[in-house]
Amino acid sequence: MRLSLLFFFATLLSTSHASFNSDNPIRQLRRPSSGLTELGYDYKINCQSFRVGVEANNVRDWSTVPSYCKNYIKTYLTSKQWGLDVEAVANEAYEYAATFQKDAFLKDIWVFDVEETLVSNLNYLASSTVQYGTQPLGLNYYEWLRANSTVVPAMKELYDALLEMGFPIFLLSAAPSSERETLVIALEDAGYSGWKKLILRDEADNGKSTVQFKSEKRQELKHFHYRVAANVGDQWSDLTGEEAGIRTFKVPNPVYYVL
Repeated sequence: MRLSLLFFFATLLSTSHASFNSDNPIRQLRRPSSGLTELGYDYKINCQSFRVGVEANNVRDWSTVPSYCKNYIKTYLTSKQWGLDVEAVANEAYEYAATFQKDAFLKDIWVFDVEETLVSNLNYLASSTVQYGTQPLGLNYYEWLRANSTVVPAMKELYDALLEMGFPIFLLSAAPSSERETLVIALEDAGYSGWKKLILRDEADNGKSTVQFKSEKRQELKHFHYRVAANVGDQWSDLTGEEAGIRTFKVPNPVYYVL
């Protein structure tokens, strides 16, 4: 009897292990012979794991999407899922705003990033030049944005609701100040209006990381008795550093990474 039970459990464990291996796409993806992946270091990864890792800020310092994930990222962005994920972010932000207790002595504000947060450049990302992030963003990005930007619908609904609630809205982008007109045109073409200030990178900010630049600008707002009630962006560099906000909300973006 003891031998029969041992044989039964050994068979069960062997079967379970084989099933786990066959059903687990991460285990099926083996390290290449060089020991390096296209992310530049030794890491077992599949495309869904890559996307989730990016959103959780676990996968960092990458320059381009792994080439074998191009079709996965394309499907994610062009199907309903990306839109549903953005709606989920907007809904959480709205619920937070609706119950937020404003300070009697401070001016509570909302901070938004612009590119890939309020305005979309999906068609640019789909271009043969960028190929859904498997190639670096080109130098003609702002030229394209000026003429082709589109709205991110869920973010536009949140933006309008916040204005109705009386929140001053500050737009904080790491774009150079030379592109101010481009961003204003892109925002207005997408239907945005009523922001209090659009803050961009001046010459004195050249060489600063996005985290340092945005931290300094938010600290300047604090000096004028503004409090960041919430901060919305598509990159973790938008949402980290000093005075990041009482709450932060990340719009999903698995296409590029800004240090």
